[in-house]
Amino acid sequence: MNSGTFSWEVHHSPYPSQFLKGTQQFGKTLPLYLIDQFEGKRPALLNSEFLSRGEIQFGMYPSALLDSNILDAIDKRVSGRSEPDGLESFLRFVTEKRWDFSPMFYYLEHFAKSSIGDFLPNAIRRTESLLRLHSMDESHFLKTGEIVQNPEAVSHYLNEAGVGTLSEVAEHRVTSFANTYDRNALVAMIEATQIALIKMVLVHKCERPKSSAARKYEEFIRFLRQDLGIMLAREAHLALHYFCDRAGKLLGIQSNTPFEKALATVRSTAWDIFLLRFPEILFTESPEEVCIAYVATQEKRLQELARLFTIERIHSSSSGGFTPHVSYDLSSMPESVVAEIPKGIVIQQSPISLTNRKTLSVPTGLLDALERELRRFCNDAQPGGQPGAAQ
Repeated sequence: MNSGTFSWEVHHSPYPSQFLKGTQQFGKTLPLYLIDQFEGKRPALLNSEFLSRGEIQFGMYPSALLDSNILDAIDKRVSGRSEPDGLESFLRFVTEKRWDFSPMFYYLEHFAKSSIGDFLPNAIRRTESLLRLHSMDESHFLKTGEIVQNPEAVSHYLNEAGVGTLSEVAEHRVTSFANTYDRNALVAMIEATQIALIKMVLVHKCERPKSSAARKYEEFIRFLRQDLGIMLAREAHLALHYFCDRAGKLLGIQSNTPFEKALATVRSTAWDIFLLRFPEILFTESPEEVCIAYVATQEKRLQELARLFTIERIHSSSSGGFTPHVSYDLSSMPESVVAEIPKGIVIQQSPISLTNRKTLSVPTGLLDALERELRRFCNDAQPGGQPGAAQ
């Protein structure tokens, strides 16, 4: 194994996780889900150091990767407004277990969708709310549910950034993020998923409506490999369930769905899939300490989607980026479909990266072309035009 090449083994790891034994639900009124994509396992690192020495020592810590809705709810909770039981139970869990919780997904989503003028103030305010949670008197919170500051913890964050207030610490963190991440690489990744999702709908509903689920799946995989030129593991598996009409409310797009609503569904689902994909991006080759990230969401459909597959392993090379291997759950598939699909499917996804735009290149104009086809399918009547007219 060359320097710069490494693998994180998940499925065959002999180590149980010390953090989470499976997806966990908090609350009943508005449940919050902490999603485990690692099968209750502790990922094991295989790199050149391990192969030469036979062992490797490093620390691990758990982090809850917050979706945007949860971060909004935390912002309200810190401001003094009560929130549903799911959030409250979750906050007690991460406080008792001393988990980290991260706004990174919120940063990425709003950084891609917003102007810098909108992104900065909104992200700074929510980051300050998180810092108030990180620096609170934890024992007091667990006893009373009240958020009050621990002066020593506050001083730690102020000294770390060399500033005088938590608001300034938040500003420092957010501006550092904005100066680091490549918006174009992120947008390309989301665009690739949107292309896959629209194609999924078109194959199922209008291109091959009478074909079997297996043949639709075969065509979809051909499209990913040859036309898009990017293999997308989770999208491939979602397609199989979608073609069998087992995807529930995910991509509930019909011919009478207004085009703008259909497009909004595609876009929101693309971000949901990216959120599930994000934890594997955090793995590195020679860590002093590894973040094991678990997605935190209130979206029931997202945790249902996450249950359809598991991460087998994560491979990386110095030139190729991250290549996750994701296995399928075929337990809910009709036997007739399973018989036509290769057993023990593990899809090797194309390399992904947020910092190197060259690792992901989406064919120019493909998304626009597919959106026009989706508009035709949705029979979206434009003012002064006819249903189904392309724009």
